[in-house]
Amino acid sequence: MDLEATYYQMVTLCVSPTKVYKSAYYRKQTKNRWARDDPAFAVIQVLCFLLIPVSARSPATDTFFVAQAVEWQYAFDIHCNSFFIFFLVVHVLQFLFLPWLLSPSLVSLVVANTIYAVGCGSYVYITFLGYMALPFLHHTERFLYPIVAIGGLYLSSVVLQLVFGATFNVALMSATYYYIT
Repeated sequence: MDLEATYYQMVTLCVSPTKVYKSAYYRKQTKNRWARDDPAFAVIQVLCFLLIPVSARSPATDTFFVAQAVEWQYAFDIHCNSFFIFFLVVHVLQFLFLPWLLSPSLVSLVVANTIYAVGCGSYVYITFLGYMALPFLHHTERFLYPIVAIGGLYLSSVVLQLVFGATFNVALMSATYYYIT
């Protein structure tokens, strides 16, 4: 397992996720595979997932000349790349700020729900980048549609708090689920 390359890829996902999918394109050119050969990314992610107590529980093809389909390993790579950023934002960042996020104030609701919106939005965006790198897929911008729903849920949680006083703090609900029950 090439751990150095895996850690470099994890850092690159945080800084510039587009570079990761350019390397997937180059891998396709050299090895004729979209997916990584090395399972180190998944192994490290599983180990991190086990070490942290907080956890979350029709591709179109163009077959004009060559029959191509999305490899299931590449789809799993895309998920691992996307989930890494989601994990850092939602689980690690939330865990660090959990005492402040659990208060019943409007500021804690906005910050907590912003953390979840950014985490979910980054998952959707990096998934979009992964499938956009495949030249035989068309209309990959449809992968960005869930961002509208994420933004709508975020805004509705703030409006519900301001207008009706109803608290919809996702961090409070997840902390209650993981630590109290």
